[in-house]
Amino acid sequence: VLCIGGGHGLSKVLQALKMLEVNIAAIVTTTDNGGSTGAIRHHAGGIAWGDIRRCICALSDDRSPFYQLLCQRFEEHTQLAGHSVGNLLLSSCNQLSISPQQSINAISELLSIKHKVYPMSEQAVNLVAYDKYQQHTFGECNIDALKTLPHEVKLSHSVKASPQVIKSIHRADLILIGPGSAVTSVLPPLLISNIKRALRQSSAPKVLINNICAESSVASTVPHEKLFHWLNQQIGFQCYDSILQAYNTPIDEKKLKGNPSIYRFNLSNKDNPFEHDENMLRIALNSLIQELARKETRVNIMPPALTIPQLQSSF
Repeated sequence: VLCIGGGHGLSKVLQALKMLEVNIAAIVTTTDNGGSTGAIRHHAGGIAWGDIRRCICALSDDRSPFYQLLCQRFEEHTQLAGHSVGNLLLSSCNQLSISPQQSINAISELLSIKHKVYPMSEQAVNLVAYDKYQQHTFGECNIDALKTLPHEVKLSHSVKASPQVIKSIHRADLILIGPGSAVTSVLPPLLISNIKRALRQSSAPKVLINNICAESSVASTVPHEKLFHWLNQQIGFQCYDSILQAYNTPIDEKKLKGNPSIYRFNLSNKDNPFEHDENMLRIALNSLIQELARKETRVNIMPPALTIPQLQSSF
């Protein structure tokens, strides 16, 4: 199962998937320029490490002492206030003449992670948004703060995904896109030319996981249906054939273009209505995987997954 995206949304999906009997690969957005990640990029350059660190943590055993270290942030009264140890560690590995992918692999090995985490590109790049008058807004944080959806969003310059990333797309039996901020978390990897080409060539089912509620970003200025259409326009084609949707998330299926299949599940988190419930998401993904496996003629879509009763009994 290949997952594409960034932010907290992607890490939530990885947490849900890791208990299922599937091999997981993640292609992670690396355009963030805020917080600890932004400060490191400002001083040391390189790709954004924050979402990669979240994904590594999501796939690791949270009982590991090294996991606790990776997630630790420095306290406010220090000069490193707000910085994540994991971000600094990944950046330090990268400065030791190790490529971003080698840095990720090294940390993953320390945590005994069997799944794969890939940056969308090993080259540093940012987002630039343009309005209809071609006035531009630079950087992820500034784009999220816009009041109206941009006319166009581009990468600041052309970059390529690594051969490993493209291979992971071609090998995928199922591709999950999102959830997360459509403009600044989901879109960036889909703007890279060789990723777009590989997705168009892939015959694997592609499922867009919709957010539970409106984002606290510029994406909330339009309805879900219009946002999906905008996303497809930016990419140049419809990158999904199905949508995974919470029961209580409003969406007008008649206004959806491209006739995607809609899968509805109870995904809401009772304690935090703004996030997917990890256990509910796990049940939904397991059910979706089995449903797609029944429909697909490809014999290797997945090993036998846990059944829903088995999942429920494990909670």
